Amino acid sequence: MDSLKKHRYLVLLIGLFLIVLQGEAYSQKAKLELKSDSIALGAQTQLAVTIEYPIDQGTFDIQWPLLSDSIPQGIEIVRKSRIDTALVDGEDPYVFYQKIELTITSFDSGFVVIEPLLFLVNGDSIFTNAALLEVVWPEIDETGSLKDIKDISLVQYTFWDWIKDNLLFLGIVIAVIAILVLAIFFFKKRKNKTSVQTSQPEIQEPADIVALRQLGQLKEKKLWQAGHVKTYHSELTEILRMYLERRFNIHALEQTSLEIISDVNSILQNDEAKQNLTKTLEIADSVKFAKHKSGALENEQSLKMAIQFIESTRKPQEHV
Repeated sequence: MDSLKKHRYLVLLIGLFLIVLQGEAYSQKAKLELKSDSIALGAQTQLAVTIEYPIDQGTFDIQWPLLSDSIPQGIEIVRKSRIDTALVDGEDPYVFYQKIELTITSFDSGFVVIEPLLFLVNGDSIFTNAALLEVVWPEIDETGSLKDIKDISLVQYTFWDWIKDNLLFLGIVIAVIAILVLAIFFFKKRKNKTSVQTSQPEIQEPADIVALRQLGQLKEKKLWQAGHVKTYHSELTEILRMYLERRFNIHALEQTSLEIISDVNSILQNDEAKQNLTKTLEIADSVKFAKHKSGALENEQSLKMAIQFIESTRKPQEHV
């Protein structure tokens, strides 16, 4: 027992020597300061890590020591505060300090020397002082009676605590929902696009088939036989004009008979077809504008010439 005490006193003397040595050399720039230099085994205390620097000497680039979960000398870091920056003395506006409060503990009894921590200030190495912490083994009352365990403590568990604990799960759920929404959106878009592409275009009948059918319907009406000669020739030329627009891409519905004949003559090489069209239009104009009363022969000839013109000028691929 006496040897153990001597060993502890020796460690204490060494620690105090390091404190004095480091304190004299570096305490004005960087330092360690324990709130309590003696704690029970597993108890906690605060360790302040501070660095001072003047701001009237230019910009300071300060790199702090790496303070993770423990200090290599057997000290465990329970909590670590943010870096606090303030004036060292209110009367001196040029000297600032940066400070971190560490809540520390240890589970090794005896004297623990916290060796100096290294700062890099503008590339130069600056060490703190050392610190000595005594960790006292709790006294055991061997004569005392056994004590019951403490009651269960209720811990407040909020909704935000649940979110933090399940952040990964929530992220996966949100990602899956987003993927499903995007998949449905693109599927519908593609489906609509496919339906538009696969829809059958409206099939238009060839111009000659339509015109010949309309001329057949005009014949069945027997307009000129009922005395409606002008109406008969008007509908006849209307059918021809529609055929010319679709077949030759000329604006026949807006042109006079002479303009139509001029355009057709520049397109067609078939003289008989040009004569049939010219004669049909001339008879119709004479009935509509010159109040000419055409006979049965002219009326029938106009229909036959219109049919012959269409049959002789229709596109080859439109033949049935």
